[in-house]
Amino acid sequence: MNFFIIDKKELIEKINTNSFKYIISTIIIFFSVVIYLSLPSFYNYEKFDNNLKKKLAKEFKLNFKNINGIKYSFFPRPHFIVEKASFGFLNQEKEIAEINKLRLNLSIKNLNKLDRMEITKIIIKKGNFNITSKELRGFIKHMNSNIHKPISIKNSNFFLKNQAGDILSISNSKSFEYLIDKKNKEKKLYIIGNLFGTNIKYNWNKSYNQFGKTESKLTFDSPNIEILSNFKKNLDNDYVLANSKITFLNNIINLVYKFNKNSIEFLQETSQKNQNFKNKIKLKGIIDLNPFFFDLNINLANLKLENILQVIFFNLNRLDNKVHSNFNGNLKLELNKLDNRLFENLNFIINFSENKIKFEDTSIDVKNIGKIYFNNIKSLEKDDKLYLKANAKIDINNKKQFFQRFLISKKDRSLVKEIYANIEINLDENKYYLSNFYFKDTIKDEIDMDYSEIANFQKLTVLVRQELSNLMKE
Repeated sequence: MNFFIIDKKELIEKINTNSFKYIISTIIIFFSVVIYLSLPSFYNYEKFDNNLKKKLAKEFKLNFKNINGIKYSFFPRPHFIVEKASFGFLNQEKEIAEINKLRLNLSIKNLNKLDRMEITKIIIKKGNFNITSKELRGFIKHMNSNIHKPISIKNSNFFLKNQAGDILSISNSKSFEYLIDKKNKEKKLYIIGNLFGTNIKYNWNKSYNQFGKTESKLTFDSPNIEILSNFKKNLDNDYVLANSKITFLNNIINLVYKFNKNSIEFLQETSQKNQNFKNKIKLKGIIDLNPFFFDLNINLANLKLENILQVIFFNLNRLDNKVHSNFNGNLKLELNKLDNRLFENLNFIINFSENKIKFEDTSIDVKNIGKIYFNNIKSLEKDDKLYLKANAKIDINNKKQFFQRFLISKKDRSLVKEIYANIEINLDENKYYLSNFYFKDTIKDEIDMDYSEIANFQKLTVLVRQELSNLMKE
């Protein structure tokens, strides 16, 4: 029994001895870690800026300049704080931003050797970035070509400027995370911010498993718009094949196109099988980039006629019917299945050439009757409202249907297939006016024209009957 008896005093001494050893060991380890983490605080950084520039250029593929005020802290993790710095892309002299309080996170390895310290991440807060088309191309090249460490930008402003320095747009970024996901072998960009007064989210991924494949998703909160795109580079033919799906309200656009540095070609539109999407939009054609010229066909369906006219002519009036001398091309608009009792298809060909905008081969189908052709189309402001004026030629292909639709009496029926008239539209109030029916293609003095408002279909019927009756009497 004495074998199992333990001396309490001896046990306490052993416990105290072991506890003391543990406490001393813990204290030694703690202070060793603190001393190790604090070592960079004792370095002289007066001549370190050149080495820092080289490290940043090598590990982040960015050209940093004017580095001033380097400070070190190890809480909550080892990092440098740079009081002031500016940077741009490699091989570009111009800086895109001047930064205050630039933070550089450090690896805990090699803190005892200044020249071997490893920067793991750049963090920029409340920066102002000035971007022109040249810097934008530099960033796209950085996205597609460079391997780099994570870059984080928070609560910063991006100013898009033209070459003269004028601000074109301002975008605020709450979060901008730019990194390489080694586990999934992808390069990623996440942006949460504000553009044109609406909140946006943008995700971009580049796969290193599938060469030349990238995907992106852009969403707007108000209006609710989502753009999904994927790109696949074809090295044999030196072009990128792309597919973009644009969803907004009850509309969807599926675009298939290919592009290179010389042109963008829209190939076809993928049919939308989901019947919840009422309106379909198709785009075909080509855009040559050097020199710039486009030949595009846009097909729209199930839209209101007045909405289309407002969009087209309000924007043209804002441009004062003039465009940049280098903006040349043809835009053909085909508007099918119009939401209108009388009309169903509207076709525009808009020519942009020599600073001017011209309409060619503009027509609209009258349901089961014929077609109306328009010329001398022009917009003008009157009484602070925007008006559209045009000369119209009416081709009557189904005279029986025409006579029945407009209740034309037998004595006023004619063998004439073409009738001319003048039309005026108040685009602000969606009011339509007709005047001056005639058989010959002559443009009369508009000053003497007496326009009659077409408030409804019954009013149109009465006006057509009256005008045809007057023509028969001439």
